[in-house]
Amino acid sequence: MSDSVQTAWVSRPIGGIPASVDLAPSIVFAVLYALLLPHIIYNFFFSKPRAWNVIQISTVIFAVERVAWCIIRAVQAAYPEKRASGGLMSYVQTTVGLGFIGISADVIKLLRSTLVNTTLPENGASKDRRVARKCYRYFCLFYELAFLGSIIPGTIAGGNYSSARFNQAQADQSMDQLIASTAVALGLQALTVFICIVAAFTIKEVNRMRCFELAGLTLLIMPVPIYRLCVLGIRTIDVFIPLAPSARILFYIFHLAPEWICVSILLGTNVRARFGTGKWGDYELGEKGREKRLKKAEEEAKQLQRSPANGPYTTIRQWEDAGASLVTAIGDYMDLCLTLTPNHLGEDIKANDIAARIDPTIKAVFEQLTKLGPTALKMRNKLVSPLLQLPEEIISMIFQHYIFDPDNPRLPRTSSVIREVREIHYRLDALIQVCSSWKDIVMAKGLFWSVTPVLYGFFSLECTLKRAGQSKLYLAAADDIVETPKLLPQVLAEYGSRFWAINIEVRDSHLIKGAMRQISRQGTTGSLTELSIRWDKAHNASPALPTDEFDYIFPRSHSEQTSFTNMMGSLTAFRISGIQFHWDTIVFSTRLVELRIDNITLGYDDAIVSFLRTLSSASELRDLKLISVATLHRPSAAHNTGTPAPIEFPKLQSLLLQNMYFNTLKLLLPAFTRARHCLTLFLTGLCLKVNMLEGDRLEGGQEQQSELDRATDLCATLKPLSLDTLTLGENNLATVWLKGKAFRILLEGLPTLKTLKLHNWIFEAWDWQDLTRPRAAQENPEEHHFAALQNLYIISASVRNFYLKHFEEMVLSHPLQRVVLGGVSQKLTSTRTYEKSLENSECVEWTRNNVPEFEFVDDESLFPEFGWARWRLW
Repeated sequence: MSDSVQTAWVSRPIGGIPASVDLAPSIVFAVLYALLLPHIIYNFFFSKPRAWNVIQISTVIFAVERVAWCIIRAVQAAYPEKRASGGLMSYVQTTVGLGFIGISADVIKLLRSTLVNTTLPENGASKDRRVARKCYRYFCLFYELAFLGSIIPGTIAGGNYSSARFNQAQADQSMDQLIASTAVALGLQALTVFICIVAAFTIKEVNRMRCFELAGLTLLIMPVPIYRLCVLGIRTIDVFIPLAPSARILFYIFHLAPEWICVSILLGTNVRARFGTGKWGDYELGEKGREKRLKKAEEEAKQLQRSPANGPYTTIRQWEDAGASLVTAIGDYMDLCLTLTPNHLGEDIKANDIAARIDPTIKAVFEQLTKLGPTALKMRNKLVSPLLQLPEEIISMIFQHYIFDPDNPRLPRTSSVIREVREIHYRLDALIQVCSSWKDIVMAKGLFWSVTPVLYGFFSLECTLKRAGQSKLYLAAADDIVETPKLLPQVLAEYGSRFWAINIEVRDSHLIKGAMRQISRQGTTGSLTELSIRWDKAHNASPALPTDEFDYIFPRSHSEQTSFTNMMGSLTAFRISGIQFHWDTIVFSTRLVELRIDNITLGYDDAIVSFLRTLSSASELRDLKLISVATLHRPSAAHNTGTPAPIEFPKLQSLLLQNMYFNTLKLLLPAFTRARHCLTLFLTGLCLKVNMLEGDRLEGGQEQQSELDRATDLCATLKPLSLDTLTLGENNLATVWLKGKAFRILLEGLPTLKTLKLHNWIFEAWDWQDLTRPRAAQENPEEHHFAALQNLYIISASVRNFYLKHFEEMVLSHPLQRVVLGGVSQKLTSTRTYEKSLENSECVEWTRNNVPEFEFVDDESLFPEFGWARWRLW
């Protein structure tokens, strides 16, 4: 089994080298130790009083190590080839020989706390015994150090156990060290039992029960060294010879079982409370720390006792006096009850009359005591909670930010209104369940209940509206329940005038058209300021023109058009997805500051003119997002579509153009040349495609244009903008849509580019060279154009067949100041894909050491433009 033949007679390994029969008991003990861990966590951090203390850290480590130790034995028992490992052999023999010593050392720490507590008045002692305290501390310190006489030789012998098999002199020395280690430990344990018993009967005010417990705990662990001394002298010329069944049974009964029992006692009970250890145990040797604590406590007590004639201290004193009087009165009443015996009653007093008076008195007393408990607890919580000491207005503001957090990182990019509304109500429930004070604040604030859900799982609509009181409402609706087509019109009809914001996400075209017409009629009151409508229709892979009968909310010249126009005049935010309008009939108001238009087809390219004219009417816009806005190219009419004039938005702070076809971008971008200071351009694979109907595609022959030609045309369109920042990516990506020479054409055509962001990008071994700046561009940038990147963001990347050299060349070719990297390395096989985070990869380590500012991120929510598929509640 071993690569080398053993040549020396060594002490037989404790427990033997695991064989197949050891699999079951090893698993049993691993489970037994593992079952202690949840109880340890609860006992240390959740139960009251807390049991956490420094003294038991070594015991916790021992329990965790024993789980690993038993697992190793189980693996060796199941797989014979694992038994020959010399390193594991030495580890197993070392740890099995030291565990019981650590338990004995912990007993001394507990004994020290027990003895020192008898000298501290603050811990219940009758007087301060400084000399005795000093003696106890130094005695226990040196007693703990004495265990090094067992630990050191045991560690040395265990570490050399495997190598001693091939050196008889070393084997003899190791056996002597193991015997000495065990003998010292046994002697110290016997002395510990004697000291505990003597202390119990001789030291004043000592807790005898604690001393007896420590003596009993030591007696429980003493079978371990006794067993070891009995078997350590047995030598073997082959450590792999299995133990006899009886020898194995004795090992588990007299070695592993006592250890587990002692650990269970120490970690399964509140040692901190029983032995008075505190958090840190008794670790001091001098008195300076204690004197500082006593002085501080004395000053706080004096400050509390200073009570002005009029002030809060008067109330505190009255409260204390009333409590003392209550306790005294209850005690007196109880004593008097005991005197109401027939012998103490006069002849003219009937016992039945007295008995009849007792019941109402008991009822009244218990009613008051029942009210007293919750009241006192509630006031105590307010006093100890820093949050509840703040003004209620501040608490409400904190709760509001928590409940309506618009940037919750737990929500994915594709999160829906349904999920966000549920998250809000989960937070409300969480606040309510903390304590009654928080519940009162949440229930009293109508604003917290202003989000009115018409969604699956929210059937208590009336309850929500009642709690909202007279607050303005936010309607969130989705057709994920069969009642929505009936419930939504009812809610709009009854409460429509109270909604300041409406967010509807549905798949039924009739429902959304009916809701829009109802909103248009009721929106003239001016209360509605934000409108978000998403038609979640099935996407058709083939381009199509919108039609009045199906796609448009209002057919041209519809009777509701006027009401809709008037309603639009009151909006400050307007967000639509998949909703078609006749844009030449719409005029935005100067109140509109946020506009999002997503997933619509305007018509042919010439429809862009009326669309841009409508956008220009929103002169006060601050935030504009155009996502997946498409037009259809018709080659025969290309010469009739001129370049739109630039639009002026004086207050625009953010402009997002994302996921658009090349023919649409070519028309839109010139209109926004004056807004390029706030432009975020997010290109996807559509930017290299021309959107056409099938008949027009055959007519124009656009399919024959190569990828390189399209990349060249795209550069020509982008170059007038002098872009500083560019984002490339895709929502769902299986292969990259820009690579090789086409990628280089793009970087060569944008020499002003300083920041490049890549999202969901796949990097093969050679793809890093596409980003590498040529030597000629580095030496003579005026003649050889190529983007000199200062900031590079690679988020949610998939790196395959990585070569650090190519990555280094790319990074060093640019004057990079900041690199943000996030993603996984992928290894592809014929059956599956293996992924591993890049966080600890060589490329991350190298970049961190060679770029002035580097950050690794695994959360793309830090970059809002990557969440373009998310339909937000706000």
